Amino acid sequence: GENSLRKAGFTNVEPAIWLGLDTELWKPQPREELSDMMSLLGYEHDTFNLLIVAANQERKNIREMFEGIRLFHQVNPSIPLRLYLHTQMRRERDLYADIDELGLGEIVTYSDPYIMNMGGIAEKEVVMMFNCADVLLNACLEGFGLCMTQAQACGVPVIYLLEGPGSELIVHGVGVPAIANITYPNQMTKPIPNPMAIAHALEELWDRQVRNKGPLRSEKAIKFIQEKFSWKNIAEQWFGVIDKVMWERERFCYDIPEAADWLKEKAEEEVVLS
Repeated sequence: GENSLRKAGFTNVEPAIWLGLDTELWKPQPREELSDMMSLLGYEHDTFNLLIVAANQERKNIREMFEGIRLFHQVNPSIPLRLYLHTQMRRERDLYADIDELGLGEIVTYSDPYIMNMGGIAEKEVVMMFNCADVLLNACLEGFGLCMTQAQACGVPVIYLLEGPGSELIVHGVGVPAIANITYPNQMTKPIPNPMAIAHALEELWDRQVRNKGPLRSEKAIKFIQEKFSWKNIAEQWFGVIDKVMWERERFCYDIPEAADWLKEKAEEEVVLS
């Protein structure tokens, strides 16, 4: 992210331009109006409802998030835990096998494979899905962190990786550290979140939810997204960059030869000062 580049010593860093949201659509909705969606996701009004929205790719750290959830569930078996997994179950990982190996089958509901292969669900239904969740887990290396801003637009807290854009995007959530890094043959480096830290983050958010006597919803996060991530705001930032690039192009890139010294001198002599 922008902060990481500055910490590394770069001085010519432009402010990051993030992905925008339709802030007329992405806003909190009362759970009382979402009972059918709650049921489809495997959630209940008195359960601790977790959400993972991620492509089935190794860099998304779905396995490590599963391990953190399992640790939390093992230590707190009395907490009524539910997880909805919005992804394609077989792609870079066989998530069915991971769920079976880790013993999470009783708490996990996942998206319909046919619907996901045919393009997923409508955006208004995704908004409803986020509003049903108590916590979004996104402890992975994101480029733009779209689902993190989507969650906060609904006031939902996020568990995020301290590496990457999370520290620049999150005002409502808990950051977790990486326990190691893996570099792939294509030179992509993947930070691996600490599953124990994920479990501790879940405990922290559950404790806060109990004290709150209901889902944690942050007006500060909602306002932050409304002010910073509307498409109008993002478009204005892009227009500023485009104007600057075009000015630089006109200044430096056109093949306009410099005037010869003698011509400059002649021009100065012909200037008449009044």
